[in-house]
Amino acid sequence: MFDSRLRRRAAQAALASAFFVAIGAAAQPGPGAGPGAGPGPGAGFGPHARGAHVEQVIAHLRSQLNLNTQQQQQFDNAVAAGRAAREQARAEGTKVRDAVRAELASNAPNLRNIAALGDQTRAALAVRHAQVRDQWLALYDTFSAEQKLVVRDAMLKRMERMEHFRERMRERFPG
Repeated sequence: MFDSRLRRRAAQAALASAFFVAIGAAAQPGPGAGPGAGPGPGAGFGPHARGAHVEQVIAHLRSQLNLNTQQQQQFDNAVAAGRAAREQARAEGTKVRDAVRAELASNAPNLRNIAALGDQTRAALAVRHAQVRDQWLALYDTFSAEQKLVVRDAMLKRMERMEHFRERMRERFPG
């Protein structure tokens, strides 16, 4: 009795873990989130920084960049693509959640199916993220030297803020 309960709990914990990994990949904020977007997973400038969120930096600098008409059109297109990517991520998250629930409903859930779905979802979202990020980089490529300096300065300031935050966290939570 005790062993079967322990095995059931272990299986539930493993399935929950797989579920949260799959949902985390699908539900993360999409690229090109635009003004007001949170940093989401991979924020900052570490090895998982996803291009240092260039799209967010540019989006937040919109008023300071004095975009010309062509740049403004590219900006609007990139924002729209980011919104579409976030909607796709939400839909994928729902799909993953429903698949995990269906798998959990069986007497012998298959963790490999859940893991494979998570891998497929992450790959699809990574492709979409790269497409949106490339739209933002294409916009950046049209910037004048002055506009690029505005972006550079904002990115440097963001890096400093993130490092300061990390230092405070290391002090607060050593080890």
